[in-house]
Amino acid sequence: MPKFYIEKIIATGKDGKTSTISFIRGLNVIYGPPNTGKSCILRCINFIFGYAGEKKDPTHGSPFSIGNTGYDCVKMVVATDKGKVGFIRNIEETKIKVSSQINEVDTGTYSISGKKNNINEVWLRLLGVEGEPQIISKQDFSKKYAFTWKTIKQMFLISEGRIIKSAPIFYPESFVNETYIVASLIYLLTGQNYDEETVRVSKASKKTGRAAVRLYISKRMEQLRQRKLEIMESAEIESTDYLERSISDTLKAMSYIEKSLLKAADRVQQLLESLYVDELRLTECNVVKNRYVNLKTQYFADIKRLRFISDGEKHLVINSRTAKCPVCNGEIPPKQNTSYTETAEAEAVRIQAQLVDLNEAYNEIEAEITNIESRISELIREKSDLEVLIINELNPQKEALKENLLTYRNTINMKSEIDAIDRAIMEMDANLAVMSVDEQDDMQSELKFLPKSLLMENTEFVNKMSDYITEMLNGCDYDNFVTARFDIDRFDICVDGRAKIETNFGKGYIAYLNTVLAFCVMRYLSEHGAFAPGILIADSPTVSFRLIGDDGVSDRMKNGLYNYLLENQNYGQIIIAENDVPSVDLVGRGANVIHFTNDKTNGRFGFLEGVYK
Repeated sequence: MPKFYIEKIIATGKDGKTSTISFIRGLNVIYGPPNTGKSCILRCINFIFGYAGEKKDPTHGSPFSIGNTGYDCVKMVVATDKGKVGFIRNIEETKIKVSSQINEVDTGTYSISGKKNNINEVWLRLLGVEGEPQIISKQDFSKKYAFTWKTIKQMFLISEGRIIKSAPIFYPESFVNETYIVASLIYLLTGQNYDEETVRVSKASKKTGRAAVRLYISKRMEQLRQRKLEIMESAEIESTDYLERSISDTLKAMSYIEKSLLKAADRVQQLLESLYVDELRLTECNVVKNRYVNLKTQYFADIKRLRFISDGEKHLVINSRTAKCPVCNGEIPPKQNTSYTETAEAEAVRIQAQLVDLNEAYNEIEAEITNIESRISELIREKSDLEVLIINELNPQKEALKENLLTYRNTINMKSEIDAIDRAIMEMDANLAVMSVDEQDDMQSELKFLPKSLLMENTEFVNKMSDYITEMLNGCDYDNFVTARFDIDRFDICVDGRAKIETNFGKGYIAYLNTVLAFCVMRYLSEHGAFAPGILIADSPTVSFRLIGDDGVSDRMKNGLYNYLLENQNYGQIIIAENDVPSVDLVGRGANVIHFTNDKTNGRFGFLEGVYK
């Protein structure tokens, strides 16, 4: 199990300014726009690890410039179950001050070079390594080099430049001695430091180891053949040309249906707009019609009233007579009443004329209402027909075409899987043949230290690594994934029978696969290794997808990687620097997320507080 993790990285300046980044034991994601200090944090970690820079580097690998930033020191706090260890290294200096709370590490000043008080001792003690192991570095056993932190950190500290390289992540960019590097990994795995006699005994048992590997390969080949048979029985596999033509025809038909749907939807929208206008006008016409009806009623009442006045007046004239005075018996002349007959009859004539006009207007509005209602009925009928067309014909046709397209694509994927299985079986056959040749050569060759052969004898390592890689790529939703393994000869990941260095993988895919391999190594060492660094630090494992643009890598793969890391945080500390993060709930699932905004007014601008360039 991992024995330590990085708790804090701190940059300080002479004027008292301090920039601190805190980490957790599990997944840590630093993200933000370029030039905000994400990679600088990883360089600070490497600086404390003892990085000295390239040859004749006057800054000795400093992660930033004092003149440009005002910061002159890097500090780091490492946490263990027994206590904490602090590191302080000034910019452009080669000494590192260590303050320790644990017995395994002594407090003092260490150098990044030389044999005495080298910082390498501190990191190896934290790892649990005792003494100064010497690792065989030549096949003839003639030379040994010390086991160093600098050598093994290459497999878990992967810079932005290295992560897109097709070379194995175990090798530094200045790689020169494969024997020493592989032997160092064996020491991490087993804690065993081989000598000539051990190798002699190992060679005697190599035949048994090869038999186990041959059995594993044979079983794997049988599994692949069975999978191929299942695929071929599940569906009729047409030729690639036929499938591509069918997909092309289906896409054309879908395009036609989409256009028809769009045209129908546009027409429905136009009909709805016309219906709205006509219904609004119909409402207005009905209001006017009702007013006309009320006005006609009023006109009829007025005419009736005027005729009543005229008829009444005529009645008063007919029944008038002369009255006599009751005193003198003289005649009283009749009272002369004012006549309204002419006025009433004239008013009645005028209203009658208005009633004629009103009837004409009423008939016109009635005709318009009838026309509008007819038009509305036609619009509703056309709208209903279009909706039936969309629901009962176009949409079912579209869904049927989508189903056909999915079937064709699934068939192509199955064909691709069959091709990958064939390649994998051919490669395994070739490996079996090579093993047979190697057995013959071993019988005749002189004794040599071949660390890869020793690893091949350790079938648990090869098999477990292959299982871990397969599990992780499946869990990450790797595109069109069929099979994967750890290729001991290339010392690298091999997917669908193809190695990174032999394919046209884009840089985005290479960065992705390098991250997967680094995680699986961390996991293996955590579960089975004699010593487990328990750290994975990767700069931009997925950002290359967006920047490079020619990889065609799906967002599903990016989300899948982060989902897998979130579900497997118990194997060690993971620190990732990215330009952006996927659509995954990182914080809610226990990750530590650090966001740089590159904006002075919003959140944290970048790593170095007060530095805006």
